[in-house]
Amino acid sequence: MAPLWIVAGLFVVVLIGWYFFKRPILSAFTTFKLLEINLLMTGLPTSSLHLAKQIIITNDPVNLTEQQLFFIANTVGNYLAIPVAIILLIFTFLLFRKSIGVRFRRIYTMKSLLKFENSNWPQTSPILDLDLITEDINKGPWAMAMTPMQFAKAHQLIKVQKQTVQEGMLAKDIKLEAILIKPKALQLFTRQVGPMWQGVDALNMHTKALYAAFAARTGNDVIGARHLLMQIAASSKTKKLDFTGVKELLEKHRNNKAVLAITEQHAFVLTVMASMLELARSVGVQASADFLWLKPIDRRVWFMLNAVGRQTPTVEIAGPFAHWLVEKRLQRKIVTPMVEEAVKAFDEALKEVIYKPD
Repeated sequence: MAPLWIVAGLFVVVLIGWYFFKRPILSAFTTFKLLEINLLMTGLPTSSLHLAKQIIITNDPVNLTEQQLFFIANTVGNYLAIPVAIILLIFTFLLFRKSIGVRFRRIYTMKSLLKFENSNWPQTSPILDLDLITEDINKGPWAMAMTPMQFAKAHQLIKVQKQTVQEGMLAKDIKLEAILIKPKALQLFTRQVGPMWQGVDALNMHTKALYAAFAARTGNDVIGARHLLMQIAASSKTKKLDFTGVKELLEKHRNNKAVLAITEQHAFVLTVMASMLELARSVGVQASADFLWLKPIDRRVWFMLNAVGRQTPTVEIAGPFAHWLVEKRLQRKIVTPMVEEAVKAFDEALKEVIYKPD
């Protein structure tokens, strides 16, 4: 019933409007039609248009009959129908061309979209031809970082014993506990710290390239740093990394005072590189994705750099990360690995995990 009442209400409104505003409505109608007729007669001086014009000019709008009003409307409408239709077709075509539904008709899969956008994002080149979704995330060069328990099992850093029996505890409630062998963990984390800093010339090529890029950013040579990183990333599609220009970029920025200060405050390669990345980020964004190519060729350096800015590192570089924090706090190099805090954190992490035998 509601639609019927709406129609009835509109009908009443129209009648009231017509009764009180008949003259202004008809005056506006005839004035507008006269303008249209004058416009049409400049190119189409026909008798029907002339007659319609005479009817409007010689009669008071209120005295026009229904037949005269229909004649005026139909005469003008017949001539305007074709140009109006053409204009509407033009606008329809333009709207069709600009329609989102028409412009975005190609369907992409994650793989095809990755390849299509690779020219804009060369950082994705290392994994462009890989199918990582079907691979085991715990195996291979692209494996994710180990959890503390996985790491402990892999390196035999725990001994398993039964939980201490509490009063009233049933035999079925007694669980196995993983106890960290701390001296062994300390040795492993110490080895994680890696080689001492012997100068930039002693670095392997991929680490030297990153050092050069970070030094360039520190020297506000953002374009040079980005060009080098994107060049290396793009070359990863060929499986042979292109380190062209590393030497030149390094020579340009190696004597930067801020860069030299970093090398004086750290004793190991990993801690120098972590602070170099931190220094580069003081100039602007330096995402880990820009050197994603590093992960399959040097996981230790990758995870160390990836941990910069995080609250918690992965267990695979817990040793050098702990030592780095100590050197940063003291603002001087320490040649003896300080990894005791890494052992403590590792022990706490293992205690939070329910041990399950493999």
